[in-house]
Amino acid sequence: MDSSLVNLNNLGFGSEFLIAIITVLGTIIVAMASSYLTYRYTRKMQLEAEWRKDKIRYYGELLNSITELLGDPEDRNKAFGQFAASANIITLIAPQEITDVLFEFYYNWQIKYRIDISKMATEKIDGPTEPTNEEWVKLQILLLKQLVLSIRKDLRISPKDNHKTFKFRLRSPISTLE
Repeated sequence: MDSSLVNLNNLGFGSEFLIAIITVLGTIIVAMASSYLTYRYTRKMQLEAEWRKDKIRYYGELLNSITELLGDPEDRNKAFGQFAASANIITLIAPQEITDVLFEFYYNWQIKYRIDISKMATEKIDGPTEPTNEEWVKLQILLLKQLVLSIRKDLRISPKDNHKTFKFRLRSPISTLE
């Protein structure tokens, strides 16, 4: 027998001692792994909550900027600027489903008001002062509904929305889209 091996029985320690040491080490390892996993899960939930809070703020700013588009025609240039700034942020943080609807919504406003982006900051927007085309208004309402439903989906609002019965109103001091 190799003399370098220590026989625990010769030292007065039996197999019960060895089992106790293994049990203690196993308990420590399990406790450390459990603590680490709990920390990681808690931290992930905190980050998701912070991200969701930021998204709610950005989505709120977007809807407020859309509301401003419905407001006073004299302020429409400023409203388009606010909308563009909000849309740019949303493009960075939102899923493609939202950015696609947002682009379609913006594109329809751009056509309706014949917006030249390069002149927007310095000149008044030419074109009608109020949306009057009934088909255009219906399309915008449909796009807004899609946008709001997509935002709610991204924010994981529960219970899930029923697309067929979902209704909302976007209000401004001057007009309402519903």
